[in-house]
Amino acid sequence: MKKRTLVKRFGAALLALVMCAGLTAFAAEEFTDVKESDYFYPAVQWGAENEITYGMGNGRFMPNGKVNRAQVVTFLWRMAGTPDPTNKETFSDVAAGSWYETAVQWAVENEITVGTGNGKFSPMLTCDRAMCLTFLYRMEDAPLDKIAAMDPVDLEALGEDVTLEELGIALVQGIIEGFREIPTDVPQDAYYELAVVWGSMTGILTEGNTGNLDESVIFRPTDPCLRGEMISFLYQTHLAEEAANAPELYEFGPVNVAIPQTYSELVYRNITAVGDDEDGIFIIISERASREAAEALGEDPDETGAGELFSIGRVSKEEAQKIVDEDIGNAEVFAKDENDKYYVFYHPTDVRYVRETPEQMTADQDQWIALNEWARNDVRNDIFKYSEGLTPVTLTSTSSAE
Repeated sequence: MKKRTLVKRFGAALLALVMCAGLTAFAAEEFTDVKESDYFYPAVQWGAENEITYGMGNGRFMPNGKVNRAQVVTFLWRMAGTPDPTNKETFSDVAAGSWYETAVQWAVENEITVGTGNGKFSPMLTCDRAMCLTFLYRMEDAPLDKIAAMDPVDLEALGEDVTLEELGIALVQGIIEGFREIPTDVPQDAYYELAVVWGSMTGILTEGNTGNLDESVIFRPTDPCLRGEMISFLYQTHLAEEAANAPELYEFGPVNVAIPQTYSELVYRNITAVGDDEDGIFIIISERASREAAEALGEDPDETGAGELFSIGRVSKEEAQKIVDEDIGNAEVFAKDENDKYYVFYHPTDVRYVRETPEQMTADQDQWIALNEWARNDVRNDIFKYSEGLTPVTLTSTSSAE
């Protein structure tokens, strides 16, 4: 059973490039054999800054050096945070205490490699491009394997009854079939075929690390994988991971309200008809399950506020001061823009958690707590993170003391 708990999404992968322990970390510009004009320069910089690659000593990265199997699994392991594997079994040719022993154990435990046969791992064997990309693909739980093994989804036969999941499966199946129709040096059903399809569709394979990707995919599967190519594979998977996990942004003038992917399917967004420069509440975020439960119980969630987590609004300076002076408990003035407009975070003062049964209330309580912690602790900080032209404010009351 796989114990990997890292990113599971398409286009997300966690790899790294490093030789062995004990070397001094370098920034990319400190490697004498890496130039800013090299396609792998940003990848090397990223790898060095994140202690993924330490270079090969003497200030060199050696981008044209070939990677071996021990190095590749060590790249994976270090990028995963050097986890301690539960299974300590290893191969007859993996020396106890070697710099790659734990990485190999971890890779075996996570089904990234099964060795080269006869109880051996062959750590010093040069790793070709096919195997390097396949290791990466397996680390991501081989996301296309299951879809490729399914019966084709016939969208025309399903008509309007098609689900989002079926649509996604049909799309991926179409991509696989389309790949098989273009000129490529990747044979159909080769052990690495789906890894290359995955690398192509997620942007891991680029013009720099692979070559022409417009009319064909010439992957060069049996060529030795060079260090410059490998670090590029890793960097591109990092970028794909960031893109896959990027929050949804809802723009209202200078304000961007961010919904993390973690909560995307859990929340309901009520975007009101307020112009970019108008005052008023422009977005209300609620827990979707509470709204659905309220509707099932015959309630109008818009009237009862079922599941409401927070809302964001824009007010004038005078209105903002009034909110503070009147000590309105469910409203916090937290920012202003360059036009002297103020932004208010509204939150319910009572619990609006709804389920149809007490059992469901208990079962989903952790989800409700997590959503409220996000709303209270992270939303305003994320607005500043993803918005421009906002200034934090803390207004004080101008009311006369009684």
